Order: sequence, then structure tokens, then C-alpha cells
Amino acid sequence: MDNLPLPLTSFVGRRRELEDVGAKLGPGRCVTLVGPGGVGKSRLAVEVASRVRSGTDTEVCYVDIARLGAPDAALASVLGVRDDEIAPRTTAIAAAIGKRRVLVLMDTCEQVASACAILAGEIRAHCPGVSILSTSRRPIGMPGEDVVHVAPLDSSGPGSDAVLLFTERARLARPGFAVHPENEIAVTAICRRVDGLPLSIELAAACARLLTPEQTLTRLEDRFRLLRAPGRSTDERHRTLRATIDWSYELLSEDEQEMFARVAVFESGFTSAAARSVCAGDGIGEEAVVPLLDRLVQSSLAYVDLDGERYRMLDTIAVYARERLSASDGERTWRTTHRDWYLAIAELARKSIYGDSQGAWLEALEADIANLRSAIAWTIDVDGDARAALRFAAALYRFWDLHGHYADGRQSTEAAIALAAGSEPELEAEAHYGLGILAFAQGDYERTRAEVDVCLALRSELDDREGIGVALNLQSLAADYLNDLDGAVRIQEEGLAIGRELGLTAAVNQGTYHLGLLSLRMGDADRAARHLEESVAGWYASGNRIGAAGAIVNLAEVMRMRGELDRALALTDEALEIARDTGTKRLEGACLLGRGQILSTAGEDGAALEAFRQSTAICVDLKARDWLVEIVESLSLRAARIGDEALARRLEATATVERGRLHIPRDPATQSELETTLRTIEPSERSPWTLEEAIEAGLGTGCGAGD
Repeated sequence: MDNLPLPLTSFVGRRRELEDVGAKLGPGRCVTLVGPGGVGKSRLAVEVASRVRSGTDTEVCYVDIARLGAPDAALASVLGVRDDEIAPRTTAIAAAIGKRRVLVLMDTCEQVASACAILAGEIRAHCPGVSILSTSRRPIGMPGEDVVHVAPLDSSGPGSDAVLLFTERARLARPGFAVHPENEIAVTAICRRVDGLPLSIELAAACARLLTPEQTLTRLEDRFRLLRAPGRSTDERHRTLRATIDWSYELLSEDEQEMFARVAVFESGFTSAAARSVCAGDGIGEEAVVPLLDRLVQSSLAYVDLDGERYRMLDTIAVYARERLSASDGERTWRTTHRDWYLAIAELARKSIYGDSQGAWLEALEADIANLRSAIAWTIDVDGDARAALRFAAALYRFWDLHGHYADGRQSTEAAIALAAGSEPELEAEAHYGLGILAFAQGDYERTRAEVDVCLALRSELDDREGIGVALNLQSLAADYLNDLDGAVRIQEEGLAIGRELGLTAAVNQGTYHLGLLSLRMGDADRAARHLEESVAGWYASGNRIGAAGAIVNLAEVMRMRGELDRALALTDEALEIARDTGTKRLEGACLLGRGQILSTAGEDGAALEAFRQSTAICVDLKARDWLVEIVESLSLRAARIGDEALARRLEATATVERGRLHIPRDPATQSELETTLRTIEPSERSPWTLEEAIEAGLGTGCGAGD
């Protein structure tokens, strides 16, 4: 009876799956391995069966349903059972098995799943020693079926199962192939790009006969053309990557195929609410969307996150689905509904982003950032809808800023403004203001001032005093960072006066916040504290925790300057908690910088250094070079406090040069602290480092001061 196919290649990885599936099998048990095409269900099942056979007295009966057809006829053929004109075929099968311990492996059951379930039930009822192991792209519906979802291979790094599989199969194509430091990044990237699917990995590894991993990775842009088995295969379903997905697609009903194409408009997942809004219509009612999605999940063409909140597709399957969408007549319809949904979400988030639910909204936007990017790109590059593009720009600039997506925000906002070309002055004014915010976050203060000038001109033409008051706040910030402190105070007081006159809570809170910063920069700690405390109270009263945290971290700096270190640390930790709760990375970096400064002043050097390291990691990720300069200055002060005079002076010299290069003036309070702390230390005779070298030296991870 034993007819288990002999594997032609080694089995790689899946130790946990082998143990789990093996433990589930036993007399009377039914286990189905479920997963997308190419995930390795059949190979895993054969390996499990081989180990069961070698470790027990169980016989194995392998049935290739895809090749042999009707499951009862296929099993009868394997067992050598002839049809009897009187007895049913299943009776003859049961008699042939009898009371023996037999593992029946039914491979590739999805096309005849119901028939497989009926056959399994009949065998179990009459053969107490039988266990059933099946593979399918969807559960087959056996009574008592234990469904095991087979996931793609781990592709997390050089030692992962996916990379090990690639390596072994590449050696078959090119003997001596090895993964080494020069190609391990490319090999890992290949495995990730093909979603860790063993079939795709093996097809990609076969390219090693002619291509380097780097060349293979580049060609994966057209994965369906590249990933083809050489020569002829005994199983046409697995000869090409496209064929294995075609097989799954053809098993879908017409409505399921239509839903499969429609959800291809989404990027990196979507909620059921989004799918109901975007994909309903033209023959599919809103109430039918989720049941159709669930059937795609059952068919292993989509999956649901562990929290059950988002549907997703493997990237390979999503690429295939987008091809189906592009070939349909409805792509423009579904791209438009997709755009409209995410534009509505963005505008709703803008209204709520300063309230009690701001953290939830920021998290929701971050979860859908790929969908936002896609919707904006389609609006600008394909649809050419200037008004919709400007609405996106106006709705999202605060999110881009708060979560550090400056390049995304600037690029899409500039494109929206260029597309509008003066046709939407009100929206364009807001877009220019948002562009100024994003330029400011990246230290481009001249660009900020230029964008606010355009914004103010447009709002003056519209007689928008509220908008003028808000824009003046940003104009004052730009003047401040361009070293025009007197101008900054004058502009800010003008903006604050408009805010108080019109009762504009946000403008008043922002205005008092900035006057607090200006006072701090001028060395007037008492005045700075009064303004910042007013700003904190105002932000909290309006429900804007992020605004409050921004003012709090600067209030903490005032307390540090006063020597009130316990209060300063408590304030910084309060702001840090808000920053982390809301995912506001730039604010988190600022809080950690402040925390390091306070701890360094208190003489807690180890804790201070750790805070500086954490702040640096965030600032590097955000490309916030203005904050990195402040970190270098803080590290200079810290070096002086621990007695490393040469390091202190060279760090300070580097920060001075970098400030000049970035046109960022040093505020008087910081200048005074540096002069006081370093006054007895001779200036460095060494040339300044680059900013990156200074960070490494100051954190103790790079060269020394004398290098």
C-alpha cells in the first residue's frame, strides 16, 4: 500500500509545523493543511507522512486528487480495488483497509472538496485505524476537521528558513553557491519580495544558474515572467508562479473573482468598513462584501490579521489581483471610490486630530498610509483632480508632520499646488501653509517663510483673518529660526492679538507657546514659564494632548535652567508618555533629548547617555538634523561634566559649524550655558567632525576626540 512519492530535494525548515501536525494525527483524526498555492502544503504533508510511517507501524496511502480526479475512484485505484456492480465503491475501499493503521493522504482537494469530505467520513466510520491528512487551498468540510493554516516561510534574515531554502536550491542550479556578506541582503530581500512562498523561492533560486542574487532581485519587478521552472514539470500548476495562482482564481465563483479584483485597489490591507464603502455596487450589494471577503480568506487568497481588524493579501497575490483589476472595465470606478473613501477619512481625521481621540486617529492614518499614498498618487498622476489633490494636502499635513513623513507630505503637497495652478485659492492657501509646516520640520526655514508669504497673500485676498492669524504664528517661528528674534516677537504678538480677538483657541495656544520659546531663547526664564504654562493649560482644555506635550517639554527646559530638576524630569516624562501614546516620533525625540539634558545636569551620566542614544535613533530616522545639532551640544556639555575636555570642545565646534551650515542660530540660553561650562577649556585645535562623526564620538560608539 505504501506509495508515498519520493522527494527529489531535501526538506528545509518547518520544525514546529512538523511537530504540530504529527501530534494531531492518529486513528480517527482528520487534519487539513490549508494555505495559498505555492506555500508548501503538499511537501509538508509528504514529510509528515514519511515521519509517521518511519516512526510507527502506520501504512501510508497517498492519493493525488488533482491528477486522479474523483476522490473515491482515485483512492480505489491506489488500493487496487475494482468496482463491484453490487457493493458501493466506498464499501470496497473500507474492506480493503480493514482494521489496519493507515494514514490516507489526500493531496490537492480544493476542486472536489465536498466529495473528499464525504469519502473521509465514510472511511472513518468503517475503519477505526484510519487517519486522514489532506491538503487544500480551503477547508474541505470534514466532520471534526482540524484545519492547520500553513504560513509562508520566515524570511526575517540570513539564518531564516526562507534563506536556507533559497541557498539549498540555488546550489542545485549553481554548485558552490553560498550566502555571504556581499549577497545576503539581496537574498533576504528576494525571499521577502516573494512573501516567503517556497514555490516562488525555489523558482527564484533556479535563476542562480545565470543570474546573481542582485540581478534576480532587480528582475522581480516582473515576477510572473521571471519565476518559471525550466523545462517541463510533471505538475503544470507548479511550473510557473502565475499558474499556481491561476489555479486558485479559477476555483472562485464569478462574484468572488469580481471581489478579488476590486480589493486590489487597496495597498497593505484594509478594514471591512473600507471594503463595504469602496467595493460595493455594480451587482454586489454592501451586505455581500464581507461574506465574499471571507470566502477569499477561506480560499487562501486573503487573510485576516490576528486582531481581526484588517484584511490583507500576500504581495504576490496582490500583484496578480491588480493585473485582474487592470484587465477589467471597472478599474477607474474602483480607483475613484477608493480615493473618495480615503479622502473622507483624511478630512474626518483633520477635524478630530486635536481632540481627545487624536491618538486613535493618528494610529488609523498610519495603518492606512499605503492606501493614502496610493489614493493621492492616482488623484494627481492619473485622475488629474486638482481640487481633490488640494483637499488631501490640506487634510494631511498635520499627520505628515506629527508622524515624521515629511518627504511624503512635501512631495504630494507640491504636486497638488502645481496641478491646481491658481484655480482653488482657499485650498491653495491651506496647502502652502501645510508646506511651510513640513519645510519647517525639516529645518528649511527660508522655504517656510516663502510658503507662508504666499499663504498670507492668498488669505488677505480672501479677507480670511482667522487664517491670517494662524499663518502669522508660523511666520514668527520662521523668523525666530532665521535669527530675527525681534521680528519673531513682533509677528507673533500680531498673530496672538488676532487669535484672542476672534477667540481662536488653537491660534492662542500656539501663540503663547511660541512666545514662551522666544522668551526662553532670550534667556527670560520667568516670562517663558508664564507663556508656556498658559499654553499647556489651553492645549489640555481643548483636548490637544500633543500640543500640550510640546509646551510641557519646553517648560521642563525652563525648570532645568532654574535648577528645579525633579519637576523638570516629571514634566518631561509626562510629555514623553503622550508622545509615545500618540506615536508622535519627532516629539518623542525631543522629550528624550530633554530627558538626557536633565539627567546629565543631575549627574546621572549612564541614564543620560541612554536617553541621548534613543533620541538620536529617532532623529536619524526622521532626518531631523536640527535636533541632532542640539544633541551634539548636549553631549558637549555632558563631556565637560565628566572631565573629557577635548571631546567637549570638539563637539561644541562641530555643532557651531553645523548651525552655520543649516542657518540655525543658537539661542542665548544655550550659548550662555555652553560658554559657562566650557569657559576654562581651551578651544580644540582639531578640525570639527561631521555631524554623524560627532554623534558617534559623543555617544562613545566611534572615534575619540583626538582621532
